Amino acid sequence: KDYQKKRKAGGKLLRVLRTNEKQLRMEFKRNGGNVIEQKDANQENRRRRFARLNPLAGADLDTIKKQLDAHLIQDTHVPNLIEFPSSFATTLNASHSLVTCGHLILQDKSSCFPALALIGEKWSGGDILDCCAAPGNKSTHLAALIKGSKSRVIALDRDPQRFDVLKQRIIEARASDTIETRLFDCLALEPHHIPNVTAVLLDPSCSGSGIPGSSARTLKSERLAALASFQLTALTKFLTCFPAVDKVVYSTCSIHHVENEQVIAKALQATQGTFELVHCLPSWTRRGSATIDGLPEHLASRCLRVDPQFDAMTGFFVALFQRVKPSSNSLLLPPSLIFKQRQQEKRNMKRKLKRLKGRRARNIDTPTTTSSIPTTVPPPIETVTRKRRRTTKKKSADYDQDSGCSLVATKKRCLFSS
Repeated sequence: KDYQKKRKAGGKLLRVLRTNEKQLRMEFKRNGGNVIEQKDANQENRRRRFARLNPLAGADLDTIKKQLDAHLIQDTHVPNLIEFPSSFATTLNASHSLVTCGHLILQDKSSCFPALALIGEKWSGGDILDCCAAPGNKSTHLAALIKGSKSRVIALDRDPQRFDVLKQRIIEARASDTIETRLFDCLALEPHHIPNVTAVLLDPSCSGSGIPGSSARTLKSERLAALASFQLTALTKFLTCFPAVDKVVYSTCSIHHVENEQVIAKALQATQGTFELVHCLPSWTRRGSATIDGLPEHLASRCLRVDPQFDAMTGFFVALFQRVKPSSNSLLLPPSLIFKQRQQEKRNMKRKLKRLKGRRARNIDTPTTTSSIPTTVPPPIETVTRKRRRTTKKKSADYDQDSGCSLVATKKRCLFSS
């Protein structure tokens, strides 16, 4: 009991106890019985258990209730999600017939939030890209949410072993017709690889500190910084390099601000106002946390958080990005872009004023006439043609009619010849 009480504390004692946990458990079993095992069982019973009905396999809630013969609760946030008692976890496991046939998919409630936030109430169309898709629960959830549409889900993973698990999970969920799998690195993608993709679900590698019982809550800052750098690189790539993408969901199973709110804040600055944060799943009350080096309060409240201690589920963080339409303005425009927009507005206003002045000047020069006053048409201008006057040379006395020459000219020639 003393060991359990001290373990709740932090610091150097906790690290020593974790490193020697196996030896301590053996000593407690020898001396004190089942105190530790009973405590672990109580903590495990606090965790809520969920399973998702798979409409791709024709699952029906009434039929499943009859087969399980258990008290099942339908979830209020996620459609087709049921909660069953933790005491039933030993019966409803991965080897159960309903799971192997694909009617039920064992999935935590918090991991259903990313796909639900991306699709929304109604899917608008286009293909969906699921990055780092293995083991495949989010991919199959996306396929179930867009059932009946012509859209596809492209599931990527770069690890060959995880890729094999992904393909097997898709076959079990009967989603092979909707999901296309590719052994590919998401950071090497180019727009021509996915020309029809309009939405991206990015759940990159993280510390996994939200998983119950994980030791990732005490990771070193260097390791967290390296993970956050990779996450920011991947998120910025899909926000800036793919013009056809309109929606991006970023999610992690981490509780660290470095991997969540701080990554979102830096990504928003990199987009330069082309994307904005959207309030995702408003019915969930636990929202993001505002920090000095992260998001302000009005933006952090648009993100979603799941606390593993208070919600008794896997800790999760979800943020939804929506491309800003040309007519609307973003909430976080950089100063350079704001200055350019104001200069363009001033130029447009000057052009409008010039047009108005020109119209007023034309209206003053030309009198306005109404339809009631008859207009008088001026008579056509007559063109006056002038006749050429014939001029005749006067016959002088010095003119010789017989020769047709002037007498003066003949006298000059005679004198010249003599």
